[in-house]
Amino acid sequence: MLDPSALRLGQLLQGMVRHHPALRINVQVGRTSWLLDALRSAEIDGALLVCKTRPPGTRLLFLDEMTFRLVIPVSWGRDYDGSSLDQLAHVPWIRVAPRSGHREILQDILKDSHIRPIETVEADHEQLMRTLVAAGVGVGLLRDDLAHQAQEAQELNFFGDHKATTRLVFAYDEGRAGDQAIQVVLGMLADTWNVQTLGGVSSAAGFQEFPP
Repeated sequence: MLDPSALRLGQLLQGMVRHHPALRINVQVGRTSWLLDALRSAEIDGALLVCKTRPPGTRLLFLDEMTFRLVIPVSWGRDYDGSSLDQLAHVPWIRVAPRSGHREILQDILKDSHIRPIETVEADHEQLMRTLVAAGVGVGLLRDDLAHQAQEAQELNFFGDHKATTRLVFAYDEGRAGDQAIQVVLGMLADTWNVQTLGGVSSAAGFQEFPP
């Protein structure tokens, strides 16, 4: 999960409360897998996700691109220079959640290698991931700007230039494209992120179906 500041959540909700005071807002935090299931069951109206694939039955509003990179503990020294992913074949990795945008990113980074990470502790929040890498637990995956902050604080090192880019989107049920509440959220998101909603209907061009 991303920090609320990375999602501009405070700015978004401040605008919604100011301009739409009658709208009742319930903010929930959860893993991608839960958010997708909750969307399908109409338990929630929409979700902010990082993904390269489009969850079935949804429409997406593209908000931003995000880059994630592999990071390693400073305590590992110079034995791991990032020249090859094979260097990380026999060291512990911090596990990312299945059915998630982070899993997609990791698979993208590893697609040209032949290693299978030795996944140990699972971390479902990026600040927790940062803390675990800094403590020497294992290889981690961090958002680029957060990784740079941690590197400058000498908490971790980049593993070469191994990274991948994904998309931050707002996902909602395609059957609710004309719903007034959804249109309000789309409009506020468009203002917050300075994007266009293409007349209230967002585009999912270039996205593939989310794997089951």
